[in-house]
Amino acid sequence: MWDMDHVYFMVGDAILKQVKGLPMGSPPSPVLANLTCGVGYEKEYIERMGTAGGERIWGVRSMDDVVIVSTYTMGDEEGRLRAVSRLEELKYHVSMELERTDDDTDGWQRYLEGEIRIVRDRMDVRFFNVNSVSLQGNGTCIKPRVQSGASYIPNTIRRSYVYGALKRMQGYGLDPAQMQLQAGRHLIMELRVAGWTGLKQIILGAKPGVLDSGVAMELVQWMGGRE
Repeated sequence: MWDMDHVYFMVGDAILKQVKGLPMGSPPSPVLANLTCGVGYEKEYIERMGTAGGERIWGVRSMDDVVIVSTYTMGDEEGRLRAVSRLEELKYHVSMELERTDDDTDGWQRYLEGEIRIVRDRMDVRFFNVNSVSLQGNGTCIKPRVQSGASYIPNTIRRSYVYGALKRMQGYGLDPAQMQLQAGRHLIMELRVAGWTGLKQIILGAKPGVLDSGVAMELVQWMGGRE
């Protein structure tokens, strides 16, 4: 693809060409990553697992982050061990390593900007931001997640990033508007720490399908006189 064959970046005054992997920040990269892993590996894996004994394999992927769930009957130790074994059978290309990050308990597990927990026959989801405590405490980010606003980022990319984050927030809880209001404040604080400007205009420019107009006005009022 043209997009993969023409990837250049600068280190100091040197212009380098990327010859391996997907270009970070390029619009097609997330789609290509999902297609490569989903169609190239996970589809075949799920079909091969089948549904013996009513057991199921479920998962969701966002680029290089994935959640995989295998079911088993409560109290069935053999079924539990079989479920764990099924999860471990998922393999990718030798250059791709699947790193397990859960703590092997039935408690809350982090995934992207949320946490999930399986409770009997349901899955609970809630918002989580690794920078929440430090942002509210001293206005800093212990784990910066956005590019500095001082660097050249086209306004179209800035808007796409903010709108994409706000859209994802709708699925973090049972009350999308309340979730966007809560998580949106944390997002704005992170972007301010990174030096982003023009945030009020970006928030007010969000379409109804991305951000409820009432939530947009509340976020702008919360921002006050600050840009």
